[in-house]
Amino acid sequence: MDDVCCLQDGVVVESPAAQPDSVKGACLRLLLGGAHTMKSEFKSPPPPHDLRFSTGGGAEIGLYVKMLRHMGAACPPLSATGGGGCCSVHIHVNVFNAAAGGSILTCRQVLCVFLAWVRFDLVTSRFARPWMWREPSAAPLYATGAEFTWGERPWEQGRSGAERRGYDVPLFLKRVRALMRSPAYADMSESERMQQLFGRGNASAVAALGRSCSMNLRRLTSYGTMEVRRFHGCLNEAVLVRWAAFCVAFVERFHGQDGEERHDLTAGHHDGDGDGDGDDDDGGGGG
Repeated sequence: MDDVCCLQDGVVVESPAAQPDSVKGACLRLLLGGAHTMKSEFKSPPPPHDLRFSTGGGAEIGLYVKMLRHMGAACPPLSATGGGGCCSVHIHVNVFNAAAGGSILTCRQVLCVFLAWVRFDLVTSRFARPWMWREPSAAPLYATGAEFTWGERPWEQGRSGAERRGYDVPLFLKRVRALMRSPAYADMSESERMQQLFGRGNASAVAALGRSCSMNLRRLTSYGTMEVRRFHGCLNEAVLVRWAAFCVAFVERFHGQDGEERHDLTAGHHDGDGDGDGDDDDGGGGG
């Protein structure tokens, strides 16, 4: 596997300036990110020095985790405010950046990976700890749409009655189909298609998903990577390296280059009105 992967692990590390304290007090301070603690994040260097499994990237991840464990670290499951933002691991897999490792994919191949991820979302979520299953910063991608909003606390999700925003898979796919059906799409270059589908502006199709979901597509036009935001913070280097390898393998398997995985993204679906246009007609008009 030669794809670049970037590990982001927000563990909290005790600083040397910490005052002597009981073991219980030190543990609580670490878990809550309290005084004399600091957050830590491990990022891949930019190309051509990016992390790759073929050049010892797994060993680099393992060394970083060992250093944190030696210093004294914790992986809080929830933030001190209870509003989400727990310690988690984000894996970036390169698919667009020609200067980095890995195969360069087309927009269609990226969409094939995304649809496979939605298909197996409930499966991959169980690889992580339970507190990650409905974490707002790494929200699940349900084919039926979002079930909670960013601002809801984990123990209050689904009760606010607020308008659902973000994580909206049906709306994203509706925008993708509309774009790919448009006459102008065939004449666009691959970079133009990338901006229309995954651009950072609110007019792009991916704006329906946002960035705080289990597979973030908004990094495609900045880093050229698909960002997997799923796994819990962990101080076991073997587990983290295997999770990174799984993310890379998932992209390699489902991008459809060999023709085994294909999705007709322009076809209509069963939407209840029988016309297959992807819209729910209310029966009005006509004559």
